[in-house]
Amino acid sequence: MNSKLKLLLTIILFVLVLGGGLFLYNKTSNIDFKFDNRNTGQSKKAMPETIIYTENDEELNLSSLKGKPIVINFWTTWCTYCRQEMQTLEKVYNEYKDKVEFVLIDVLDSSEETKENGIKFKEEQGLTMPIYFDRNHIAISKFGAPGFPTTYFIDKDGNINKIRASMLTEEFLVQNIEEIL
Repeated sequence: MNSKLKLLLTIILFVLVLGGGLFLYNKTSNIDFKFDNRNTGQSKKAMPETIIYTENDEELNLSSLKGKPIVINFWTTWCTYCRQEMQTLEKVYNEYKDKVEFVLIDVLDSSEETKENGIKFKEEQGLTMPIYFDRNHIAISKFGAPGFPTTYFIDKDGNINKIRASMLTEEFLVQNIEEIL
């Protein structure tokens, strides 16, 4: 086989592998999980008990928020999709903040992702939503979030209704908030 043909076959194989990888990534990176078992008689999955921290280092037990629907968003400042969805979250927060608790949890790692970076990002973006901090990956581990950003829609009884493991659109966010109201 001549070298030009080998090169051409190698390029074709590379393009196919790359295209297949991109296809699989797009299929798996836009994951929604729905916990709505009303028709099966099973109980819904309860939000896990965990502690997060406010900007003033005060503890907040997430279970204390039961009684009102909750949107929990796990994010970091280095995550491009997290940064891109913040203005959408801010807009919807301003529309629904009297009806829904918004809990945006910056997952800290003590090196690249610090509390100071989270607060600086909030100020630079002009965000009015409260942000919270997961100091040792305890909250994200208890929730089992597969990556960043991941958003949980929790009903007023503290049950997980839906999980979105990718960037939010305004339409998706509003639709799922309406489902938990």
